[in-house]
Amino acid sequence: MQVDIYPPEEQGYGEFDNGAIIEQKPIGFSGEGSRLNRSGTLFYWAWMKATRKGKIGMHPHSAFEIISYMISGRGRHVDSMGNDKIMETGGVQVMQTGRGIFHEEHTLDDSVEGFQIWLEPNHMETQHKTPVYRDYALDAFINSSMDERYEVKGIVGPDTPIDYLETDARITDLRFHESAHHEAILGSGHLLNILAVRGDARLRTNGNTHEFNQKDFVVASAEVEAAYKLQGDAGTHLLLIETLRDPGYRLYPKQP
Repeated sequence: MQVDIYPPEEQGYGEFDNGAIIEQKPIGFSGEGSRLNRSGTLFYWAWMKATRKGKIGMHPHSAFEIISYMISGRGRHVDSMGNDKIMETGGVQVMQTGRGIFHEEHTLDDSVEGFQIWLEPNHMETQHKTPVYRDYALDAFINSSMDERYEVKGIVGPDTPIDYLETDARITDLRFHESAHHEAILGSGHLLNILAVRGDARLRTNGNTHEFNQKDFVVASAEVEAAYKLQGDAGTHLLLIETLRDPGYRLYPKQP
């Protein structure tokens, strides 16, 4: 398994509403400073923090599947389909943007933190579909770990409420209450993307240990199915996104 670690200075940066909302971007757009501009079908990943109420004005999206996950505080979503929703701590919203949707985003508290994640399905199929919006409260997601030392919360993928995406992806929230390790399998031809939200951690695979620190972004790839362990200490919080490295369809097709 190949493992690459990108510290914060190799990630992108953005800000909105005169600095009310700032973003660290493990994967950003060209020109934003990210060393990576995609990781398989993971096309964009922003870690948003706000220290006062702010707003990102109305703007369009199409074709992508966009997941927003609120870590703390409250956010508001308004879109061109008539949705006007408040997202609380632990909540998730999903936009399958299809042939197009406009939306705006608000932070409603003086301390707000969350993620926005863009996944890329087959453009040729999705760009003609009707856009769909769904949202989920914290209590829709359960801890699937049998070990009291850490929590494993599936956000996207099999056995989660969000098991219908067209992109092959899994998103997992992993939090350690004390020193422990979590074991899992990375599928053949998949990428494991890890963001250290809080604390430091260690990725063990193939007899090797890769240490990474808070705010680091880690990408691991497997040619064949491979086992791995993630080790953390009390307070360690990781967000994991598993995607296909090569989905088999052409990314960014030419428009007719």
